[in-house]
Amino acid sequence: MICSSEGQCICNDNWISISQNNFDGCRTFQASYVKNDRQCSPETTTAPPTNIDETTAIVDHSNVFNVIEVGEKCPQQWLAVPMQADDNLWNDLDDGLHEHEVAMCAFENLPACTKPLFAAVASSSCHSATLISNYNAVVDELARVSVSGDFDRTCLFAVARAPCSMLDFKAVADAREFAYKFANVVKTHAIDKCGKEHLKNALAPLLMQNIDILDNAANGICPTAPNEVSYDPEAFDNADYASMPIFTTTTSTVADTAPKTTPKPASDISGKFTTLSDGMCAAKAFGRLAPVVFNARAFELVDADQAKASFKEFAEEIGRLGKITVKYEGMRNSRPSCQVASSGKMPCDLLAFPSKEMACQLATRAKKLFLHVRMSCNDSWIKFYGNTIASLLEASKPNSGSCPELGERMGKTKLREYTERHEELNDGVGFKEQINSIKQEIKEDRVSKSEERANRIAKKRERGNTKEKRQQEKLKNMARKRIESAMVEVNKKQQKLEQLRIAIAAAEAGNFALLARDEESDVVVEETPELLMDAGQLDYFEYEEAEESEEAECTVPIAVEIDEAVTFFNALVEAQSSPRSKLLHNAVSHRVKRRFEDVLNFIRLAPGRCPEDGVLASCSDVAMVYGGRRARITDIIEAASQLVQNIEDQCDGATFAEHFLSVHGKAENIF
Repeated sequence: MICSSEGQCICNDNWISISQNNFDGCRTFQASYVKNDRQCSPETTTAPPTNIDETTAIVDHSNVFNVIEVGEKCPQQWLAVPMQADDNLWNDLDDGLHEHEVAMCAFENLPACTKPLFAAVASSSCHSATLISNYNAVVDELARVSVSGDFDRTCLFAVARAPCSMLDFKAVADAREFAYKFANVVKTHAIDKCGKEHLKNALAPLLMQNIDILDNAANGICPTAPNEVSYDPEAFDNADYASMPIFTTTTSTVADTAPKTTPKPASDISGKFTTLSDGMCAAKAFGRLAPVVFNARAFELVDADQAKASFKEFAEEIGRLGKITVKYEGMRNSRPSCQVASSGKMPCDLLAFPSKEMACQLATRAKKLFLHVRMSCNDSWIKFYGNTIASLLEASKPNSGSCPELGERMGKTKLREYTERHEELNDGVGFKEQINSIKQEIKEDRVSKSEERANRIAKKRERGNTKEKRQQEKLKNMARKRIESAMVEVNKKQQKLEQLRIAIAAAEAGNFALLARDEESDVVVEETPELLMDAGQLDYFEYEEAEESEEAECTVPIAVEIDEAVTFFNALVEAQSSPRSKLLHNAVSHRVKRRFEDVLNFIRLAPGRCPEDGVLASCSDVAMVYGGRRARITDIIEAASQLVQNIEDQCDGATFAEHFLSVHGKAENIF
């Protein structure tokens, strides 16, 4: 470049002065100056004007205006399986460059959604700290560029999004596979679209260093320190990261020159878990069995106590997910949680924790299990237990620095030594005795739960029989009262008929006074139509028909809006309440209304694991609560209570008491 009239010149992307002082007042860029081999030389030359596009080489981050901000929380769409298009500004705009026929996701969510994932898969890799640092730097810069607007001249064109399938790393369990997939999407949908070299110069060296480290590790090479960054732009341009090369040598995460033995099948605890109808396994007992196996092999480690604690924490969480009594709560961002309907069951082979493997091997198996379960969990769960797994992998590294491949058994001498040491730590109780004891406890628990369920069913039947007897008694009493009322009417008619006979007999004898008085009373007294018997019989038959229909079972209307039923119930409360004490009436009726609405909310949410074909209940109870019948408030309350009982009996983990005390589950978001 050449010197300007102000005694300043431009070199590459930065202003400098003739005195080599960058802080002497240079503030503007004059496009008339271009690069010249004799820049700032005593003999200045006149350079031709530069193309206006070359002025975009200047990047001043301090004045950049961000169109939107980088996401701090991973959106729900990124947690879905498969991943769905997120709500971003760019999906509403057409850049005119590509046909976006597939779901597109924004780079702005990369830091929040993928940093924990890469940290989890790379934590046990060679030079994991360098890998994670490089990855974080790339996603941070990519997210920054994707949201920047005016005054950011890193790229000529918008770099903001990519197909969601290319940004979905939830199912990637290998760090090398992760790095190749990530490099491919960055190169294809960011660097190649940028239109300038700045983004490539910033990101490509970090991407290439990560791939170099992981390729070397795949070949069994892990130097003491990572190689210095050697960036070759041409090599990066020619690289095809869409296809990861396959190496025939065994993958190793640490320097290991020890001879490898042929893997042999080893005994494990996978047979201890419940196999479901779809072939998957429910790891209900995992939290109790797996720690025993791990603790028996947790010797000669970097930090045995930390390894045991981390493994126990993760194993107990897997066990909780596997229990059918865990309440299905859906995905929440407020706390670590998973979809129990899917995360509680997993491939049975992932639960294979051989008792003849070392602790570092078992930790690697725990990592594989984590990578599967996280697909059904929110970002809080992934971050929390991702850190737990990272801590486990670090603490369970052998002091020797060498960890065998999965499936390789420990030597008999070392196995015997560890078994004896474990027995000493547990007051003489051996490894097999512990496993058998836990299996017996699990068996007893299952028997106990089976008995409890049988008792609940018996109580339900007893309540049904009691209700049936009560209804029959009510029916008998109603019939008895109506018969008594009818008998009173019959007696009145008989008395009237007898009086008429006497009057007629007197008239035949010449005394018409009684007959005239009787006719007078007929004119004056207007008799009530004799509908009592007919109406009573009609009501009786209608009631009897309702009782017969009550024997049928209907599906409880779960997930149905309750506004209409609540409004109708409130109107009945006002109509049937006693006016004797207005103050007492208002207080009690308000509580009754509110509690009835709480009951219907519980029925609508139906927490817990309910039968797929729905919760069955008496059709009469369902109609009483939702059918808009005019009935006594006490009868409606009784019917609603029975519906709650049906849900508690048929939905595992559903209790109205917990729902009521936790204010529909809202307490969990506060405490």
